Amino acid sequence: WVPLLRALRGQVSKVITLDLPGHGFSVRRHALSEEVLTSGALAALDAVHTEPAVIVGNSLGGLAAVRYALARPERALGTVLLSPAGAPMTDEEIAEIRRLFGVRSRAEARTFFERLLARPPSPLVSWFLERRLLQLFADPALHGLLAAASHRELLRPADVRALPSRP
Repeated sequence: WVPLLRALRGQVSKVITLDLPGHGFSVRRHALSEEVLTSGALAALDAVHTEPAVIVGNSLGGLAAVRYALARPERALGTVLLSPAGAPMTDEEIAEIRRLFGVRSRAEARTFFERLLARPPSPLVSWFLERRLLQLFADPALHGLLAAASHRELLRPADVRALPSRP
């Protein structure tokens, strides 16, 4: 994230990143849903957001960034979306996502992050990532969120087209 944020920071006066409810270092919840993530993102950004900014989001954060920018267009200079969640999926695609997040061993954790990274990390970083992924993916709230994944289209092409943009 750091190189991207530095590049954006050189172009605008403010860039905000957000740790979604139940992710990273935020408070863990007993249940996660698209509504919890979206309302948490809106509340957090409303609390710290004082001027228009570029909103950056990855995966579920991308979906939250879209929801925020649509709800508060006057506060969004634009959005940077990295693999935003919410596109419609087939039964097979939903099953594959659930399978990928069903990490139960260090080997499965290594396979998971190797799919995400352009180059393999050092052995020390691998050790840390494997341990952290096992901790994260043992979270019942994450599995509840995955179990609730459905064909419901959360992110529509019309939503993306409606995103505010400024020159």
